[in-house]
Amino acid sequence: MGIKDKVFLVASRDGAQRQLALASAKKYIPEELFKNQMVTTVYAAEANLSAVQNDLLTFSFIGQKAFIFKNADLFSQDIRDFFIENIVAISENVYLVFEIEEDLAALQGLAKKDRLIALLLAETTVIKTSAARPEVTIKDFMSAVTRRDVNVALAVMEKLFSLEREEKLAPSIIGFMTSQASNINDIDKKKKSLQYLWDADRAIKERGHNSRIILEALVVRMLTL
Repeated sequence: MGIKDKVFLVASRDGAQRQLALASAKKYIPEELFKNQMVTTVYAAEANLSAVQNDLLTFSFIGQKAFIFKNADLFSQDIRDFFIENIVAISENVYLVFEIEEDLAALQGLAKKDRLIALLLAETTVIKTSAARPEVTIKDFMSAVTRRDVNVALAVMEKLFSLEREEKLAPSIIGFMTSQASNINDIDKKKKSLQYLWDADRAIKERGHNSRIILEALVVRMLTL
């Protein structure tokens, strides 16, 4: 298998369309990786080089893995250089999905000065997104969470944040996720979920962190437990 069989690019300014494209990426990645929870989501803005190297270069001990890099254009320069120099070797044993919150046309222009974007456009499989922008409601988010569909839940939530006021939407999501946690039968998973909720609520209320980013991380953590 070549790099185009293992490395993928999803790019769009529309969050709902990015998430739908990410969902379609599952057909390229072995189903057992999802079943065995070997698919990891990494937020580029929070990543550091040593952690990325450790995650991507320890594959030989536990078999294949897959990584989804959100907002990959926000990687630090040292991580960009690491991918540029090693992406072919890494892709021999790891599936990589790079998600960028920008349209492909704009990326073509950025590629003239950004070597990582140029590499992704030229060497990876670009998963196309649709121009359609379906309307959504909080009920769509609740339904996706109940089904434990992470990609759809994130897509709907991002769309909701573009339609509703943050101070109204965030408490509704926290409240619903709290009700979901209270119905978890596994004691350890319930404790972890409640801790995630407490941390998220505190980060939003006391530290003034971006509600959307905090809630995205919360949904991923709770639905992948």
